[in-house]
Amino acid sequence: MNNLKEIYEEVAVFSKDSYETNHKLEKEVADMIKPYTMNLSGREKEALEDIFYDVCAEGKYVGFCIGMKYCFKLILELLSD
Repeated sequence: MNNLKEIYEEVAVFSKDSYETNHKLEKEVADMIKPYTMNLSGREKEALEDIFYDVCAEGKYVGFCIGMKYCFKLILELLSD
């Protein structure tokens, strides 16, 4: 599983495309929490953003893992014919 984590980090975290994706993600998070942050202090707003970013990061990783598993299953299926 560590190898999959390393592949994920290389492909989805440190690639050139990840910069644009992360920028879009930051905008999405800001748009989602904007209605709820009017009455929050700076620290509370930052804590809320951190929670959203953590959830998004975990979702991206889990999605990557599921996609890779399906990819390998498809390759095995195609090779078995």
